[in-house]
Amino acid sequence: MTLAAYVLAAMVWMVPPAEHRFHEAPAVTLARYASIADDVAAVAQEEPIFDGDAARSAVLIVAVAAPESRYSADVDRCARPGGSASVHAWSLWQLQRPKGEVCSSRRAAARVAARMIRESLSGCADARPFEQLSIYTDGACGRRLERSRQRLSLAAQWWWLHPFLVTEPS
Repeated sequence: MTLAAYVLAAMVWMVPPAEHRFHEAPAVTLARYASIADDVAAVAQEEPIFDGDAARSAVLIVAVAAPESRYSADVDRCARPGGSASVHAWSLWQLQRPKGEVCSSRRAAARVAARMIRESLSGCADARPFEQLSIYTDGACGRRLERSRQRLSLAAQWWWLHPFLVTEPS
C-alpha cells in the first residue's frame, strides 16, 4: 500500500465522503480526498512530524483537519474562511495565518499545519500525551484539552487499528 492510499483510507474512515453528498457528487468527493491524501503524503515525507515516520505524521495531519473542516470543498479551495466573524482561519486545517500564505496551494497549507503541529507537540511536551496539541487547537498548553484529545485520539485509533504496511509492487 502506498502512503497516499493509506492516508486516503484514513480520511474516508474519519470523515465519510457521504457527508458531502449534498454539495458534490461522490466521485468528485473521492477524487478530491485522493488529491488531499497525495498532498499530505508528500508533505509528511518531506517534513515528517515524527522522525522517520511519514505514515504516522500524515495520519496526524489529516486527523487534525477532520474536525477542523470536515474536508469541506469550499474550505479546501479557500473560497471561504472558517472560524468566527472576528477570526478568519483558512484551509482544511483552519490556519489563522494570512490567506496568501496558506491558500497558495494545499501543500503550502499542509506544510504550515505540520509545522504548527510539531511546535505544539514540542511546546506541550510535558503535558499528557493526548493533550499536547492544545497550542495548535487553542493557543496555549492546557487550554480546552478536549479539542487536543479529540484530534490525537482520532489519529491514534487509526494507527492502532490499521498499522501502515509497505507492500512492494508485484
